[in-house]
Amino acid sequence: MPAKFGAGQMIERVAFDRRAMVDDGYGNIVAGDFEEQFQARAKFIFATASETVMAGRLEGRQSIIVQIYMQDAAEAVGTDWQMRDVRRGKSYNVREVHEDRTRLLLELLVEGGVAT
Repeated sequence: MPAKFGAGQMIERVAFDRRAMVDDGYGNIVAGDFEEQFQARAKFIFATASETVMAGRLEGRQSIIVQIYMQDAAEAVGTDWQMRDVRRGKSYNVREVHEDRTRLLLELLVEGGVAT
């Protein structure tokens, strides 16, 4: 039987950032710096033992599955966003976004060690 999930497992604090669209001074709209959109409590599930994970580690990349509670702000998260681990100060690119089957959690595959 799968382990039960509870709020006590949400021990991490993460922030989600989206690039701001700014005027470059010549009338063009370009992507600017990342701006924080919201913060949430999260659970990290570290990927282990697959060939892809092992190859990524050799290249200095780290893949993590992150679970957060579904909320209005989280519905906008996409693969053009970044996630920051607030406690450790590390940034991760959002690679995939999935709503779990209960529709209570949002599961994100994030990757660290790559250019943002």
